[in-house]
Amino acid sequence: MEDQTERELTDKRSRFIDEYLLDCNATQAAIRAGYASSGARQEGSRLLANADIRTEVDRRLSEAGMPAQEVVKHFVDIAKTRLNDFLVVRQVQGYEQEEQYLSVLVDRKREEVSFIQEFAEQEDLQLFNEFGPTDTGKRLNKAKEQLLELELEKMRHGPDAVKLVPGKPVVHEVADLDIVAIARAKQQGRIKTYKMGKEGVSVEMYAADGALEKLGRYHGIFEKDNRQTAGTDVEIVIGGSE
Repeated sequence: MEDQTERELTDKRSRFIDEYLLDCNATQAAIRAGYASSGARQEGSRLLANADIRTEVDRRLSEAGMPAQEVVKHFVDIAKTRLNDFLVVRQVQGYEQEEQYLSVLVDRKREEVSFIQEFAEQEDLQLFNEFGPTDTGKRLNKAKEQLLELELEKMRHGPDAVKLVPGKPVVHEVADLDIVAIARAKQQGRIKTYKMGKEGVSVEMYAADGALEKLGRYHGIFEKDNRQTAGTDVEIVIGGSE
């Protein structure tokens, strides 16, 4: 039956099938098979609508491990893939930023230094031991360093200068990339590629509008362009452009 089908196809149509299976681009396949380039788009669609040609194409695609319906499903997956598929939204706590006079900040930091010193003395806490500053000592040193920085800013800009400091706590949402989901999508062929770099993860996706256009042609939506009627097989391009 297969040999009989091959004999019934003209040499030019057989060449079209061979060329089409290279990149699944009916227009380019028609040109390479010897059809005029001026009408190659329409000729390619007409050839794919031929029952014998479509049967042979489907048979060879199936032998190659990708039947026609699997090709369509692949385009559906690409068209439905969104960046949101790879984002994980989580809530984190932060702080509102508010303005404070430097003079006020200096006074508060002095109070903090005095409090740590008095508390350590009251509770008989050591600030240093044979290994260096204790936890309490480290906290005191940090407060003193912050006080010094504020004093310098106050001298430089004046006591009426203001500084942005953390205020009331707030909860906000952040989005992180799901690397596992991205790797899975690459394995499924839903995205073109992804790579890890110094600045983070970059994801290159297929053009969803291109996949939608191919699906529209498959379902006969663009009848004016491809001269097909609904339910008729039309051109499906894999990795090519017209």
